Formats: sequence, structure tokens, C-alpha cells
Amino acid sequence: MSSELVHYSADIETSADRAWNLHNRVLRCVSAMNEMFLELGRTLRTIHDERLYVALGYSTFEAYIASPEIALSRTLVYRLLRTVRIVDAGIIEPTTAQEIGVSKLDAIAPYIERAQSREEVQELVSDAKALSFRDLNERLRERFGGDDAMEALRKEVEQWLRNAARQCRASPDPVEFFDALIQELMRFRDRALWLQRTGAG
Repeated sequence: MSSELVHYSADIETSADRAWNLHNRVLRCVSAMNEMFLELGRTLRTIHDERLYVALGYSTFEAYIASPEIALSRTLVYRLLRTVRIVDAGIIEPTTAQEIGVSKLDAIAPYIERAQSREEVQELVSDAKALSFRDLNERLRERFGGDDAMEALRKEVEQWLRNAARQCRASPDPVEFFDALIQELMRFRDRALWLQRTGAG
């Protein structure tokens, strides 16, 4: 074997080793990130629910998460709050949520919340574990339909708004009520955006 071929073969092996080493590092980082998202979501939920941002000098939760030292997008934060709600309600185990990751868990969250049986939840979780994010979105679109999903969301929002009007009049703390209102409206907005993005609505 010529020295050129030996050198070329060594370069390929070195590149392959480096690629696998970096790939394994990415996997470790993703795993650590998925472990942290539950802790971050729970901490943010406590700050939100107990209005602890006021003690930190912020008039609203949105101002707190937009502050320079936090600088988290509102969409991401409410995604985290939604996924934590599902986990803490006992619908999905924390280890399962970490395995799925926040992006795919957020994709299946609206369907988990409306699931009629444990079997439906398990099917959604199995799909999220086995499929890529893109393939999962395709599966959800096939399973739950297009126009029907958006129309169902519209009806859900209409009913929710009617209930919200009654709750607003009865709420002893308007600021707390409007914080909850914003959170729920962002959840509906995220679902509508997801339906548009995936072509399901």
C-alpha cells in the first residue's frame, strides 16, 4: 500500500472517530438539556403562580422573562409551563418527558390534554419516542385531520372566552386573572400556529 493511501485511510479514520465523538457529545448535551427543562419549567411556574416576579421588581411575568438576564421567549416559556403541567398531573412520567424532549412533548400536548383514555396517551407517547419531530407532526396531522382540528380549536376558544368573561367578574385579583388569561391565550395561539405550520388547519 502506498504512503498516500495509508495517509488517506488514516485521515478517514480520524474524521470518523472525531465525528462519533462529537455526535456522542451532542447526545449527552441533549440529554442534559431535556433533564433541565422540567426543573426550569417548574421554577418558572412557581414564580408565575405565586407572582414572585413582583418581589423581584417586575410588574408582570412577561416583563420578568424578557429581562436581560433571563431573555426567554414567551412562546418557549409557555411551552415549558404546558409540558410541566402534563407531567405534574401524572399524565406522563418525568423520565418519559425527558426522553421525548420539550419540542415533541409540546407537539403532542394538546392531544394528550384531550385524550379520552390511557391507551390514547400511550399511543401518542410511543409515536413521540419513535418518530422524528417532522414525522411526528405528519402522524398527528394524519390522525387528527386538518380543518376539523382548527374548527375544534375555534369552538374550544369560544367556549373558554365565555367562561373567562364570567371568571373575570368574579375574580378578586384582576392582575392574577389577567396573568392566567395571557397564559391560556398563548396556549391557544401556539396550538393554532402548530396547526398552520403542519398544514393541519
